[in-house]
Amino acid sequence: MDNTMRIALLGLEKDFNPSAGRGPAVYIYNLYKNLLNTKNINVVKLSTRIPNLLGNGNSFTGNAITFTLNNLLRNFQEFDLIHTLYFNLVYSPFKFRCPIITTVHDAREMVDIPLLKTNEESTIYKMIVHNIGMRALKSEFIISVSSQTKEDVANLGYPKNKISVVNLGIDKNFLIDKLTAKTSKHKKFSIGYVGSFARNKNIDFILDTSKILSKNPVNFYLW
Repeated sequence: MDNTMRIALLGLEKDFNPSAGRGPAVYIYNLYKNLLNTKNINVVKLSTRIPNLLGNGNSFTGNAITFTLNNLLRNFQEFDLIHTLYFNLVYSPFKFRCPIITTVHDAREMVDIPLLKTNEESTIYKMIVHNIGMRALKSEFIISVSSQTKEDVANLGYPKNKISVVNLGIDKNFLIDKLTAKTSKHKKFSIGYVGSFARNKNIDFILDTSKILSKNPVNFYLW
């Protein structure tokens, strides 16, 4: 009797490359690499290439539409589990006939609708994005990378008891065996942040903290 579980990882072509410079790509690469080395698991990556003509501005809807078209004719009957690696990858669960897990890195496209030139454009965008995102809520289970994202997904109507928060790990290259005591030459302690100013990055927390510590020798830098 074969006890091997067959898993399909559905993602975008660029995001199986750890050198892409994006957090989700590192997550997907390490997930795939470790599943390959896990006993009694046979994992297959099914990647979708997004044509350049869609442009960066259409990443959410463009990725979803291309992903759907690319997978319409694929045979998923051979798998025991489907794991989609993005919130906006559209699929039809009734076709798969096996459990589906979705990893949600953030749900900001569903929660924060951007302001467009006209009300008509905003309405159309909201309709498209909402339709795409709500399909992901048909998953049997959702993995969220943060408690904030879990709350966002739950507020969209997904049961909290079917969402697990699995925080992203730390690569061993960032770890050291022991701390080396150093004497700072600066009179102030400095805290730096490098990243986007998107809502899900919780920049408000940094600003609130800086106000609380305003009378202390602490500098805050945001790039």
